[in-house]
Amino acid sequence: MPARHRRRRFSGVRLLVGCYEADGEQIAPLLPAGVTPWDDPVRCLVWGLDFPLPGVEAYRLAGVSVRVALDRELHYFFPVAYSHLPEDPAAGRVGAAGPRRTSFIDFGGGGGQRLMTVGSTGRPLITLTTTPDRPADLTQFGGPPLPLLQLRGDPDIPRHGPGGAHRLVRTDVHLERADLRAGPGLVTVDMLCELDSLYAFAPARMLDCLYGTVELWAMPERTVRTVTADGGRDPGRQPW
Repeated sequence: MPARHRRRRFSGVRLLVGCYEADGEQIAPLLPAGVTPWDDPVRCLVWGLDFPLPGVEAYRLAGVSVRVALDRELHYFFPVAYSHLPEDPAAGRVGAAGPRRTSFIDFGGGGGQRLMTVGSTGRPLITLTTTPDRPADLTQFGGPPLPLLQLRGDPDIPRHGPGGAHRLVRTDVHLERADLRAGPGLVTVDMLCELDSLYAFAPARMLDCLYGTVELWAMPERTVRTVTADGGRDPGRQPW
């Protein structure tokens, strides 16, 4: 069976998440048709994932997600995502984020502080810092599973929102054996210009941050919606 059709298990994944509220008017144009914010105010999460894959170079992902409603169910939609490798190793295709940009991703910290930096063109784009000070669990994420949404198709989607022919795909992720701590933190977002989609994700109010390790199971992705170039449904694809 091809790897893309099998579920994948990753143990000891280092996880760093920053939760915050954002401006819904800025984010709304980046959401696909039929996908609406789950929270009011809109709630976003910056994710950092560090995969300890044996026999390959360190594999790291980062992304910004929005908690959204699709068919009355909570999903996490990823319009902005990064990988530190130009091509994902075969063992690392977790389908955890949308169209990816290659970027430097670094995890660090000291003295109880945890830090993630996502950079591009020689400057940081996203910085997440937290000082975990109490035990935490996975209840605030909802699920299981965590339904993750991403777009496939039009290369301008990450910058301008959905346009042209595209597919909305879902990947169910299960997080287990979590060893997490929560605490206050700060997310800072920079951008190359106001046309960059990161411009929409500047935090308005910080919520909790999480740090720790998890066991991650990723199911095969499946298409949940298909849109043709003229904005209509493709009759040859899975129905809406």
